[in-house]
Amino acid sequence: MEFLINVCGLLILFIIIIIVKWTMPEESYKHKYSLILAIVGFVLFALWFILNATNNNFNLWPFISCIICGIYISLGGKTVAYKTITGVFSNITKKPVGYMKEGLNWADPIFETVTINPHGAPNTSAGLQEISIDIAETPLVQTKTRGIQIKIRKINFMLKFKDNGNVEELFRINGGTITIKERIIKFVYEFFLEKVGNTLPEDIDQNKSNTIRKFTNSLKEEVNNFCEDNQYPYEITTRVIIGDTELEAKYYEVLAKKEFSRLEADAKDVEANRLQTRIAKFGKTLLPGGTEKEQLDAALVALGIVKKDIQEKRYGVDPVLAQLANDIALYLKK
Repeated sequence: MEFLINVCGLLILFIIIIIVKWTMPEESYKHKYSLILAIVGFVLFALWFILNATNNNFNLWPFISCIICGIYISLGGKTVAYKTITGVFSNITKKPVGYMKEGLNWADPIFETVTINPHGAPNTSAGLQEISIDIAETPLVQTKTRGIQIKIRKINFMLKFKDNGNVEELFRINGGTITIKERIIKFVYEFFLEKVGNTLPEDIDQNKSNTIRKFTNSLKEEVNNFCEDNQYPYEITTRVIIGDTELEAKYYEVLAKKEFSRLEADAKDVEANRLQTRIAKFGKTLLPGGTEKEQLDAALVALGIVKKDIQEKRYGVDPVLAQLANDIALYLKK
């Protein structure tokens, strides 16, 4: 008879807990209804055992029921580490019913699971410390100039949990902070696809510090907006660091070819100016008293640069000037 009473008592207690957890999962966790019911059961079975013992009616069943309630209470005790947080999920609805902060907490060991997301490992927690985002380098990103690509190197910034952040948002995301970090890194790649795609390689090469500063300021703003839009309780509070930008070698090859062509053209201009000066000097020697145009015409005719269509004249030319004229004529033919 004592056995049946104990079993019925435990069964009634268990049914009440099921009803509470099914009908009001969040309220039952918040107010710890199952813990209160277990404590009440523990006290009643303990009093029953003591009462039987004082009446010389020693019976172990109330004591066993008392131990079962005690085990149930002790299994629900959870300790959360410093600067971490974890969620509490209903095993019936698979939805979050609350969360635990650092210190000693309690959750129903049968109807509730302590983890960071519905599919996460039990008794795991998420850190509330800053999340470090470190990207060694991005893949090659197309610049505004077709065919010229660039890499962004050594990107670093810290995500801090907002002072007014909703911690429950962490437990509505499958993977918690790990997923948040992965999504933000993916967003950073997309950010540079858009920003670099509207930037000329000349700006990156010739005004690198200013371009990097624009990238860092814009990246901080865009990541904070991304977190806000997705209800991530994180934000960047410190400055974003971008170590370097690296243009493809192809860009410098094209640049070198352009520079070589420019230098070659400059050299030709210089040589042409020098040649013009020598021709003018030669003309003065041929016609000391002539006008500048007459001197130039005489020099061009004497050198064979233009056909002689004027009245033939003979000019006295010394051997040195004759050799000079010959040299100039050979150069022009080349």
